Amino acid sequence: MNSLIVIAMLLLFTSCVLMIFATRQSKPGAKQDHPAEQKEPKARNRDRMLEGWQRLGLSTSPVSLLCYAACLLFGPFLLARLTGVSGLGMGLVGSVGLILLLGQIKKSNTRRKILQQLPGFIDHINRRVHVGMSLNKAVEHVLQAMNDPLHSVAERAVQRMTLGTELYDSFHKEARITGVKEFALLASVFKVNHQFGGSVTAALENLVELLHQQERSQRELKSMTGETRVTAWIMGLAPTAMAIYMLATNPQQLLLMWADETGRQALIAGLGAQLLGGLVLWRMIRSL
Repeated sequence: MNSLIVIAMLLLFTSCVLMIFATRQSKPGAKQDHPAEQKEPKARNRDRMLEGWQRLGLSTSPVSLLCYAACLLFGPFLLARLTGVSGLGMGLVGSVGLILLLGQIKKSNTRRKILQQLPGFIDHINRRVHVGMSLNKAVEHVLQAMNDPLHSVAERAVQRMTLGTELYDSFHKEARITGVKEFALLASVFKVNHQFGGSVTAALENLVELLHQQERSQRELKSMTGETRVTAWIMGLAPTAMAIYMLATNPQQLLLMWADETGRQALIAGLGAQLLGGLVLWRMIRSL
């Protein structure tokens, strides 16, 4: 059994190392040793991988990747030491689920911060367009005054624009990656201006007013549904708190249940139902 655990840990470690190397981005301005034709397929594959990674809300920084690798390694190992080889798969699934859950929470927080910054970003663009600057130049100038996370998103869009992608296509892509649908609206404004010309200032002003109205509506909705959200938190945390209390006061009972086949199935079913219920309640809370 110990040999199987060691082999599994080595495989997990190898997969984590490959994941870190696969998600490393090349430094800007680095010297290209091969022609662009040879680099293009690799660059496309790397971009697709990074885009999928970012859609999950996961960070590509080395520290975050090491944390993900540690979670994938030690989570299954600890559960396998406690329950045997059967716990290895459960630990791996649990670790992956935890990483994905943390990624979605991070993505949700990032989306909220972007929505707070977006009206000011559009307003700054509109002011520069008013004085005769083109949309592309206006976005590049406003980028320098923005803070993260909107700065990183707009910087990626500008980098794609410098490589030949249209500005509206870049923001459409960011709408898919970040989950901020308002980027798609902004991209539609840019696309209409690109295809048909004319003044874009009125459309940008209406978009800013729409974002402010949406923010006010969300604040009113949260104030009206505060009691519902508190109830959802209590319903989600109460079973977990009860299980922790039972484990602290009478751990032998849960250990005896785990040693019995029927008890183990009941515990696994209860854990699965708790995770499913917590996910449903979390989605309900996020939708308010």
